[in-house]
Amino acid sequence: MISDKLDRLSYRERVFLALALVFVICVAADRLAVQFIVDQFKSQEEQTEKQRSALKRNLRIAAGERLVADDYARIRSRLGQPASRAAAMDDLKGKIDEMARESGIVIVSMKDRDPRSTDAYEEYAIEIGRFESGTKELLAFLHRVRTFPGMMRVSKLAVAPDKDTGQLTGAMLISRIMEKPSSEPQNPAKPKP
Repeated sequence: MISDKLDRLSYRERVFLALALVFVICVAADRLAVQFIVDQFKSQEEQTEKQRSALKRNLRIAAGERLVADDYARIRSRLGQPASRAAAMDDLKGKIDEMARESGIVIVSMKDRDPRSTDAYEEYAIEIGRFESGTKELLAFLHRVRTFPGMMRVSKLAVAPDKDTGQLTGAMLISRIMEKPSSEPQNPAKPKP
């Protein structure tokens, strides 16, 4: 029945029918096979672009890692490593007392606080309950503390003028960051070379 109808078609109609059939086959192939391959290709391109941007970010991080490692080594060299907590507190008290004598500050009362501990370091603190000095002497002392090698700082400072003597009286809290004593286990992040 179909072959009879095809036999009755003219040559020109058969050519157009063949072209239409080829067109339908091409459209079907495009929808079924080619579009699938194109979608897979686009998906691969998107994944490649994501991986490329992740690689760029990781390379920037890796390049900065050396700088971070150098900074870590420089800062770590500024930190002291005491033999024990008691030795660290005694050393800190001695250095504060020495700087106070050199600056002309009279320390009336001084006591130590419990160290604050983290994974890699401890912060030792000395509380000067009362001191007496002149303005220049106090500024010289503060300058010595600030420029002291070893991460020392004045955390709190309260100053008031004494009406009787004309001197300054006050209190301060001085802290210093040091590595944990060697007798305690440490777990700091070690930089890669």
